[in-house]
Amino acid sequence: MKKLSVLLFILSFLVFSCELKEDETEVLLNRDTQKNKKTSSSIQISQMSSTDVAGNWAETEINYMTNNGYMSGYTDGTFRPANNVTRAEFATMIVSCLNPAPKPENANLSFSDISGHWAEQNILKAAKAGYLSGYPDGTFKPQENITKTQTTVAIANGLNVSGGNVNSLPAYFDDYSQIATWASTAIANAVQNKFIINYPDKRKLEPTKNATRADATSLLYRAMMFKNIAPNYQNAYLVTFGLTSTYQNPATKGQAVTFAGKAANLTSVKFYVDNFLLNTLIPSNYAYSFDYTFNGVGTNRALKIEGYNGSTLVTTQNKTITIKDDVVLITSRQQYDVAVGTTVWKLSGRNGFFFENEMTINADGSPNAYNPSNTGLDYLANAGYPGNWWGIATNSSGTPYIQRSFEPTPGYYVSTTAMVDARYTDREPRRYANSETIPFLVLPASKAMGAKLGDFGVVYNQRNGKFCYAIYADVGPTNHLGEASIKAAELLGINNNPKNGGQSGDVVYLVFPNTRITNGQIPTYQTILTEGERNFNEWGGIAQLEYFY
Repeated sequence: MKKLSVLLFILSFLVFSCELKEDETEVLLNRDTQKNKKTSSSIQISQMSSTDVAGNWAETEINYMTNNGYMSGYTDGTFRPANNVTRAEFATMIVSCLNPAPKPENANLSFSDISGHWAEQNILKAAKAGYLSGYPDGTFKPQENITKTQTTVAIANGLNVSGGNVNSLPAYFDDYSQIATWASTAIANAVQNKFIINYPDKRKLEPTKNATRADATSLLYRAMMFKNIAPNYQNAYLVTFGLTSTYQNPATKGQAVTFAGKAANLTSVKFYVDNFLLNTLIPSNYAYSFDYTFNGVGTNRALKIEGYNGSTLVTTQNKTITIKDDVVLITSRQQYDVAVGTTVWKLSGRNGFFFENEMTINADGSPNAYNPSNTGLDYLANAGYPGNWWGIATNSSGTPYIQRSFEPTPGYYVSTTAMVDARYTDREPRRYANSETIPFLVLPASKAMGAKLGDFGVVYNQRNGKFCYAIYADVGPTNHLGEASIKAAELLGINNNPKNGGQSGDVVYLVFPNTRITNGQIPTYQTILTEGERNFNEWGGIAQLEYFY
């Protein structure tokens, strides 16, 4: 893997210095219902397996599916991972693994060639949920083998994922020219959301090839991870970002690209490598430097930089840049501490410690958190009890304050956080970090590990790849690690109900000590985003974090 170092200088006047075949006796378990299925994220992958999957590239996914009742093998004990999959079989796999809900707009959907077919109901269910579609002549062609393109488009469309860039496909696949135009957007979205697994060559999508049972199983496993049904697992042949950016020290030697006399006119700048949009920057009087990891061949790449005034393209510069071998950002981690039985890590020479744990939801600081009738966002017991309230503001005699008529939730208690805004009194809800609007994380009272209230951080959900910037704003029990606010959970795609939400694992917390702003105020959401991003980039960014997780 090569590294490409590009130094962008932005100056004031010089810018930039399952599947049943009727002639066989296989039976797919739970074909019409998931009522008895295990859906806990704590399910472990069993050691049991079909007789012909040991050593197969999709062995882990196949064993999980068969041992947990989502798919089955054949009566002779085999799974036959290399067998092709028909459109009817894939519809049945979707229903069994994802139990999709119908979309109202597809209520009257039908096909002319599935009446009486063994998979009729599964085909209709998968199609009405938006996963599969028929042909222009009104048929579904249930016995036709399904291609890798069709399976990928089905999952991307059914899960309604987005964020992909069609122009980036050449950076991922050597055979990108074989991707049909109608499928390119969905495939780009599938790549962006880490759904595609290519065996034996990650750079060859083989879009017209028939999907095998192993192909379909691995793809559906990624879909189940996305929906928090299956535990986190990364196949060695998973297609990850072909071109990713990470922060590099501005002093790094790079190639300057200059726009003479245009700085005053520019409001934003976009830069591309091989027509793939890498980033959009807002000009300022300092230098940016980025590294790009490129899964490709060759030493030279075409760089294009566009300067904009609003939405108007003002100027363009083209340059050939050289991939360098000597820029290495990724570094090994070292044990920093142990907190509540969890290993805490750090990187040599970089500010920040990180660890992996669960996420429970902290409602503290929200005006809606607690009330006398115990019908608030969280159980009142989590705030204490008469004579010992630790999560509710009280007067000098220990009596809880009740929000007044002009405050956010009259009649509710005033919920507190350890971090406060010194401009306001103890009895005012706005003194505290509102869990519903501020993404924050919680550390144990006895184990802050050098962090202070107000320090910035990042929380990362391994199951869907989402991350958010946060602050350290509350102190939790000494025997618990892995807690964050309602807003943080929302941003991470995690159930944010304090009473029954959260996630049992696969959450990474990264904290940057000594980064707080000492003005006695709780940072605004925008400040958290700005400072969180700056510190995260200096630490190594998402590419560094994903290197470990």
